[in-house]
Amino acid sequence: MLLLAAPAAAGVPIERCQDGTPEQARARAALERLDATMQALTPAAEVAPASRALAALMELPCFRLAAREGARALATPSSALALRTWWTEGGHEWLRAQLEPQPSSLSLPPDLRATLARESRPGHALFSLLCPLADAGCGRETAGWVLRAEQAFAEHARAGGPSLRPADDKAAARPEQKCAAQAHAGSSAHAYVRFHDCLEGARATRAAMPLGHTQAPRRGFWILAGRRGHYSFCDQIRVYDLATGGALIAQSCSGLALAQSGVVDQDRTDAARTVTLEAGRLPVENLREAVWMALLAREVSESVQTELQSFALPPGLTPRWTDGAPRTLGGHGSWMSSAQTQLQWSWVVDGAVVAQGALTWPDSAHAGEDHADELIVVAEAGFQPGCPPSLPPRPLPLGPTRAGVSAVDASPDRVDAVQRALRQRINDYQKPASCK
Repeated sequence: MLLLAAPAAAGVPIERCQDGTPEQARARAALERLDATMQALTPAAEVAPASRALAALMELPCFRLAAREGARALATPSSALALRTWWTEGGHEWLRAQLEPQPSSLSLPPDLRATLARESRPGHALFSLLCPLADAGCGRETAGWVLRAEQAFAEHARAGGPSLRPADDKAAARPEQKCAAQAHAGSSAHAYVRFHDCLEGARATRAAMPLGHTQAPRRGFWILAGRRGHYSFCDQIRVYDLATGGALIAQSCSGLALAQSGVVDQDRTDAARTVTLEAGRLPVENLREAVWMALLAREVSESVQTELQSFALPPGLTPRWTDGAPRTLGGHGSWMSSAQTQLQWSWVVDGAVVAQGALTWPDSAHAGEDHADELIVVAEAGFQPGCPPSLPPRPLPLGPTRAGVSAVDASPDRVDAVQRALRQRINDYQKPASCK
């Protein structure tokens, strides 16, 4: 549901209320009442009444312009937590600024955030890890992981992650001059709409975790299968026990053998393979954080505006919206490299596959995946060879075995055959007699 006011009469622009009018007084009073409603919202409250109150506010004449400007942000909230977060992160301030009769700036409201909780996602594959919105104590063990993830997302933006727009980049954060030029490049009737749309495309966004709390994965086995490396590589299956940190790592390693033409000689590449199987354990807390982020990577919103952003109005430009103006909104890009591969993962609990997914390796354009990759590296750096404290279920449950490798480097059938052989290695593993 978008909270849009009724269309204006053809050719009639929508403007701000004049100062001192009865309409402005009614709008101020209604905004104060709505603020009290929003401040009283608890995370688990029923969101519909407050959402309807916001929709009613946007129907008032003094907020008709806001309804046009904020169409992006005025979607149906996923929870009372999401609506109150939006309100406190800048929604209230944005609406209050709409009542200024002579504004000096254009404000863009924050985005409504996604919610991941038992109430909002009852059929989710990770339901066992989701916390109820009303349980403030649930998921405390991952609170530090969330902070670390948010810091990693900010670093991802500074490093140039294309799905993120760095708020601390002066050229990106202060685009008024460029947008003012676009505003005056066409019909004066639509100048303000062009200025607004230009800023929408240039606003600072970042990756963000969903709202709500999640517990750490403490049970089951995490299976990570695929190729790591490019010219020198290892096709792998890694099985980690989330209860103990136990690890079994089966690898088939080689290097790309190139013919004189530069094409990969797959026969020579396969002939040089070295197959190994290692057993041991990882630091269990590092392992759980890495798996937690991998499980939630697909839930990370890649381009979210989390606060109010204001931009100076060019001299002579008055907030005025005419329906029917040509719209031009910016988008977000992505990137990939031929050296990247896709690692397939499965989370297995009590012998059954609970969730499956994939990670782009060794880095990704998507902040959630990229952070998961980094945490996996950290966890695996603590590998200690030795007796595994436990063994995975047999036969090893796996989802799709076809790992993502460039067809230039290897045929899918060959990669699949290697994965099947590695899986059999793990199925056949027996603890040495020296292990107790």
